[in-house]
Amino acid sequence: MAFWDLSDSQRMGAGLIGFAFFFILLGFALFFDRALLALGNIFLIVGVILLLGIGRARTFFVQPDRLTGSACFFAGIALLLLRWPIVGVILEIIGFYKLFGGFFPVIISVLRSIPGFGLVLSLPYISTLINKLEGTDNKKPTIKKSVVTTNPARPVNIGQELGQRNIK
Repeated sequence: MAFWDLSDSQRMGAGLIGFAFFFILLGFALFFDRALLALGNIFLIVGVILLLGIGRARTFFVQPDRLTGSACFFAGIALLLLRWPIVGVILEIIGFYKLFGGFFPVIISVLRSIPGFGLVLSLPYISTLINKLEGTDNKKPTIKKSVVTTNPARPVNIGQELGQRNIK
């Protein structure tokens, strides 16, 4: 589904989510500025509601496997508003990871296809971190010899089986 296939409210939701990430990053850059972080969080929540719709957003946040993530995320917002920005942001990051962790492999594969990001994500230490986030390991698979079992008690390699036959 392309961006132009979205309805007007879904486009506004996507825009608000973009603004949310901008304000949250700006709040980080300005040493956990409480007002910018709170504004970013409000934009994020309203953007998700507009993008998904009220019913789907509610079911997204209250699914049994995402309840802990939702609780951490909203508790982080509450702590941020109660003037505990560092603890609140840490809780928000944990909640965000638990809520949207299933989307990380898709996001990482898209970022790897972008020429500049693909090069940065393939650097040695960054690639191990990204592989852990994605849930993949780059361990080389062990190659097993193909084995034919003529008798279940006695496995025989294919080369031995063909060498023993007398083909004329």
